[in-house]
Amino acid sequence: MTKPTTDNPAVRMPVSETELKLLKQSARRLAELELRQEVKSSLSYVRVSFGGEGLFDIPRDDASELLTAAGVAWVPFVPSFIRGVVSLHGEMIAVVDLADFFAMKPLKLTPDKLLLVVKKGRKTVGLLLDDFIDEVSFEEQALAAPMTGGSIKENYVKGVHEGLVTVLDIPAVLDAVNLAG
Repeated sequence: MTKPTTDNPAVRMPVSETELKLLKQSARRLAELELRQEVKSSLSYVRVSFGGEGLFDIPRDDASELLTAAGVAWVPFVPSFIRGVVSLHGEMIAVVDLADFFAMKPLKLTPDKLLLVVKKGRKTVGLLLDDFIDEVSFEEQALAAPMTGGSIKENYVKGVHEGLVTVLDIPAVLDAVNLAG
């Protein structure tokens, strides 16, 4: 049996070990590039609940750690949605009750509540939560446009996932609570 030959490089089969090695390297690089592009299009979110009004996703890139609300100290003369401060690695950070901020029923501040630490610029804030549900990933194209008329204003929402989960725009929220850096 003879090997098919052609001058067209797109259909030319490798005839030497060197050509075969180069073809495999090129295929591996293309596969890695495709995998990187897939990873970039899929974003990670932290799924949480607060205020008893559904589920919320917070972009994983905005979240740094999860703590208990033990040790939150009350601060006078601040808006009601700022529930106090807590020490994080020797630095005091504000604790924000998003339920109260979004005009839902404020959360009770108990040691078993959770704080999701989020960052924007040089500012770090602890978001008071009822529960941490899961870490999820999906493509940004899976987001539907924000719904209007709810207790959360549209400018604080990136979109809605699966018709049930509100994806929050953390930089916009932090700007609104005057904590953006």
